[in-house]
Amino acid sequence: MNSSKRQAKPRLLLMGQRRSFIDFQVWDFPGGLDYFDPTFDTTLIFKDIRALIWVVNTQDDYTDSLARLTATIINLQSTFSHINVEVFVHKTDSLNEEYRSDIFQGIVQRVRDDLNVAGFINLKITYHLTSIYDSSISEALSNVIQKLVPVLDVLQNLLNTLIDNSGMVKAYLFDILSKIYVASDTRPVDSDIYEICANYIDLTVDFSNLYNYQRDSPKVLGEQMEEVESSMTFDDGTMVYLKEMDKHLCLVTVIKNKEAKDKKGMIDYNVHIFQEALKTVFNWRTR
Repeated sequence: MNSSKRQAKPRLLLMGQRRSFIDFQVWDFPGGLDYFDPTFDTTLIFKDIRALIWVVNTQDDYTDSLARLTATIINLQSTFSHINVEVFVHKTDSLNEEYRSDIFQGIVQRVRDDLNVAGFINLKITYHLTSIYDSSISEALSNVIQKLVPVLDVLQNLLNTLIDNSGMVKAYLFDILSKIYVASDTRPVDSDIYEICANYIDLTVDFSNLYNYQRDSPKVLGEQMEEVESSMTFDDGTMVYLKEMDKHLCLVTVIKNKEAKDKKGMIDYNVHIFQEALKTVFNWRTR
């Protein structure tokens, strides 16, 4: 990728305590550095950053981490106040729900109080409870990414129209590799449905790789679509439906209707219309 295209892409900055926890394309900074020390070029570091993810490891002593988080937020306000600050309160898995909530609220209140003392009131900071043992980390990253999508409202409207006309309960537009969704319809996110959709991507990719081998004498079947499409129906009639939009994005939806299997032709048609609309939005070329 040439430098001009690379600079045009929004960047995420991952900061906090030293341990990283996810394989994602970010700038990952060691936790012990003072990024605003005069020896660092803060303009070079922060000028193209759109979101800063600060990881608070609740299984360590995070007192110093919160102090540095507050200092970083204060330093950003003078020149880089446009950066979205996202705090991932991480590794609370072993705690009961009440204690987890107490720790989360305590961290939020501690940062807010320190910022208020410094004269910064009502700054917009987003906090997420995250874990690698459930979908919370992917959902949190999805929320961060969606804030950086300039056409998010358009995508949400298209997805709303799709589910309203197809009997779907939820639809996600996923990045295939990371299983982070860049957009969804505006109905509330259901963690169980999200996990079904994310896991179905893995299942479909595994099957595609398994059967995508070269045959000695391939049978000519006529014109075939290039994108992968897959659906599965559970015993209760619930259907999971996946359609690759391009080589990076796929649509995954859940339809809780026993008649979904019999109406797949209509669903296919509506999804095709949705894909054509995406091509217009993103000005996609051929694969």
